[in-house]
Amino acid sequence: MTSERYPSHKGDTGLPGRDLVANNISDSLTNLVAKMYAHPAGETVAPMISDFVVQLQKEFFPNIWNRPKMAKRDRSLVMLAGVMALHRMGHLPTEINRALDNGVTQEEILEISTTLAFLSGWNATAEVVKEILTVLDMEKWHHDTGTLRDSS
Repeated sequence: MTSERYPSHKGDTGLPGRDLVANNISDSLTNLVAKMYAHPAGETVAPMISDFVVQLQKEFFPNIWNRPKMAKRDRSLVMLAGVMALHRMGHLPTEINRALDNGVTQEEILEISTTLAFLSGWNATAEVVKEILTVLDMEKWHHDTGTLRDSS
């Protein structure tokens, strides 16, 4: 889809393979839908979907995470904000650990949740913070001072 508003990214320097991956994913999704329509009614399509997800994880996600125009640390900040704002609690532990691996600090993770509280609401944020503290093993975090409470 090429237009002035959405120009083609083909030939965009620094992003090798993006078109190839996008085409592969598009072709794979088209094939998946065709197989699902051709599949006998009442039989499971779970293996087909599972194969597609494996292909996404193998081809698409590494390509996104390794694109050179944004540091992995910055991508982790964006992913954390998105997961928190959308209240995707099942994804939160994985994204927290990936963010830590990519250089995001525990304090920054908590600050993201605090900033998003105004957008996503206090109830959702309270649940997110509780999960963050559990994942980071910081149940003794003192919110007012931003320090760990004395264990005595």
